[in-house]
Amino acid sequence: ITTIFNEPLISFSSRLDKNSGKGFAVYLTNAKEFSFIHLPESIEVFVDEIPLGRIKKDGSLRDANNKVIAYVTEESGYKNIVINEKEIARLKKPKSANVLERVYELKSGLNAVEAEILFAMTLPEFTKNFSSN
Repeated sequence: ITTIFNEPLISFSSRLDKNSGKGFAVYLTNAKEFSFIHLPESIEVFVDEIPLGRIKKDGSLRDANNKVIAYVTEESGYKNIVINEKEIARLKKPKSANVLERVYELKSGLNAVEAEILFAMTLPEFTKNFSSN
């Protein structure tokens, strides 16, 4: 994923076994590493090798105590990202891997933890169109 000037923002690699539903994905930015371990019932999320939480099949991100810390709602072609009961951003699903378009609309300021959660909730969505798996 690059800027309009073709500067790299995110690089990623992934592998998913469609038969077992298990796999992994790693996303690198200039400051953070996001890792996703795909299991049949959830996705374990790590930021710089530190556990952030688990994304359940319902799309919610839950902490180690199973408390919902983020979730996604859908409305008119957009996905709203809600973190700690505060709508943070709207995500417009990219139409294709070849189209340069703005995908985030931030609703409020982000602190560092909210930014990590926002990336964790949206990075896999951005790269769906790039994956051949």
